[in-house]
Amino acid sequence: MVLDRSSFSILTAHLLTPPVQPLFNKFTPVPEGEVRTRVEALAAELKFPLKHLYVIDGSKRSSHSNAYFYGLPWSKQIVLYDTLLEKSTPAEVEAVLAHELGHWYFGTLAVGSVGSELTPSPPLAPAHDRAGTHALHSDHLLNLHPQ
Repeated sequence: MVLDRSSFSILTAHLLTPPVQPLFNKFTPVPEGEVRTRVEALAAELKFPLKHLYVIDGSKRSSHSNAYFYGLPWSKQIVLYDTLLEKSTPAEVEAVLAHELGHWYFGTLAVGSVGSELTPSPPLAPAHDRAGTHALHSDHLLNLHPQ
């Protein structure tokens, strides 16, 4: 069976991401405090089905700030890189996640997936980006930390 790019992304994002990611990163719950409070309030306001809120040790491979979410429609995890927490204020972390959760809230991820399904593409190449997770590299897009 040959999967196209979009089908593989959907499959890996929902089924393979949870068991594979801990092999490469250490997941720890985000500690109590302003960041956790802001993220949970934002998720509640948008009715985002937040199940877990984690920070990972992304700094062991990169200095980029990053945040993403994944999971099934009724149970989502938000993941923050330690670099995002170290380099950003709680308000900036909330802004990054507001952007990410906006994709979910307005359905732009689903629209993109359907668009990919309708667009002919070659069979999946052996390498794939980040197991289909949606990620935002905030240092590049938001210029949170100009030099």
